[in-house]
Amino acid sequence: MKVECVKGLISKGIQEEAEYWRFSIEKLSKEQAEKIKYSIRRKYIEDGLEKNWMFLWEHFIDDSIVTDDHGWELICDFVGALPHMH
Repeated sequence: MKVECVKGLISKGIQEEAEYWRFSIEKLSKEQAEKIKYSIRRKYIEDGLEKNWMFLWEHFIDDSIVTDDHGWELICDFVGALPHMH
């Protein structure tokens, strides 16, 4: 599946959930998104301005990994509701 296709599915899913739960969302313009990505690359990624990384977390300057075998069991504490199933 092409990246554009996956992005479209994710975007559509987010939009559907927001409508169902009556959340107000606004899609960023391409220019706004690029500004945000630029500032993240400048702050957290070595040579981040010279390259356009797809997966930024693979190139963090000071990275760390935290794992919790039971983390998925706790996700409902942060989300608060199960996703709407269409």
